[in-house]
Amino acid sequence: MQFHVEQQWPYPAKGFIYAVTGAGTAPTLPASFGCNTPRFGEFVVVCPADGRSASVSLGAIDTVKTQLTVWSFDYAGNVNTQVKSTAASYSFTADHTANSPATVLSTTTSGAAWVDVETGNHVPVATPTCQSDIDPFATETSRALQLTGTTQSASTASSAVNTAESFSVSGWICPTAPPGPNDTTIQSLIAQMAGTGTTAGALRLGTAGYVEFDTWTSAGPPALEFVKRSPALAANTWNFVSAVYDKNNQQLRINVTSSGLTDTWTTATTTPNHLGSSGTQPVQLGGGFTGRILGPVMAQGVLTPQQFHNAQNNFGSSTEGVLK
Repeated sequence: MQFHVEQQWPYPAKGFIYAVTGAGTAPTLPASFGCNTPRFGEFVVVCPADGRSASVSLGAIDTVKTQLTVWSFDYAGNVNTQVKSTAASYSFTADHTANSPATVLSTTTSGAAWVDVETGNHVPVATPTCQSDIDPFATETSRALQLTGTTQSASTASSAVNTAESFSVSGWICPTAPPGPNDTTIQSLIAQMAGTGTTAGALRLGTAGYVEFDTWTSAGPPALEFVKRSPALAANTWNFVSAVYDKNNQQLRINVTSSGLTDTWTTATTTPNHLGSSGTQPVQLGGGFTGRILGPVMAQGVLTPQQFHNAQNNFGSSTEGVLK
């Protein structure tokens, strides 16, 4: 989708800053920006040669509403002083093209095991620890992957996504021993592999226990690009994590919640060229991680918050595997 941004006042602008966000958001202009920093977070800086107009290409973030917020700045760094004190904002809706995930990829376990956990409306019920036994009187249960050792994992026989294109990932995570404040250990949760020992895109617990969404570029030696969300995950607590690589908007987005709903995104910028994964490469659950993973989803395209939520309803009481 193309938008045309134009400075209509007598004096040309040095550039424009725009942000692509979800419905009901009000992005705040960053404190530092310039033509030499074209992308950061959800913000993009465009500096046309004539200072008058620019065309921007973007895609819808969800089916409810996507918001484009634009500021202009002059050669002295003043923002919108020639136009008005607030940004120009445009909201639009568009058809969504990502298919809802509906296929389950079965897994082969290596030390790990699928176990019953108690759920209510597909939301895991809090227990004293991630490894607690299920309540014998539970009326709803789901299958979660239990990992009691850091070398344990489970893998599919084929890929869920091509990570060179837009893709989405989510799942319920309950860690027993997340990395501590000074711990730089990486714990893998849900990862699409690109080859033996090579990860193409993954949800992971990183330094100090922050959950992060990691991707790798394809130009030259693969370079890590990531977005992370604070605060750190607490031990023996369930959290729903959802993340998106949005190739069209060149964004990485992540959300962490305890409700099973995707709300406010944390956004980082990314490049359009990412390391791809072939159809024969597996999805790996776990790796350096102990705890439980419930309802893992990895699907092509940009899922909406509602699609993330609805995907959990596709996991039955006996479903074991990755939904794609």
